[in-house]
Amino acid sequence: MINMRLFSENPDKYIEEYSKEFEETFLELLRRKYYGQTVLANKIYQEHISDKMHVHMNATKWTNLTGFVDVMIIEKLNIDQE
Repeated sequence: MINMRLFSENPDKYIEEYSKEFEETFLELLRRKYYGQTVLANKIYQEHISDKMHVHMNATKWTNLTGFVDVMIIEKLNIDQE
């Protein structure tokens, strides 16, 4: 109950922390295992969630994998969408 109370007092803080952790671990897996390769985001996601200690996407600011990938393409990776 303490965790729920803390979350309810400042939900944005926790969502940002979980989003940052999700992003870091997802991109680290991408860099470490698939650097320079073309790979489906869902394949990386399936590997990501196989880790028992992973941050669940529903704890982040992204509602789905497509939304997360769109943000990474536009803001982080500077990949041409065409």
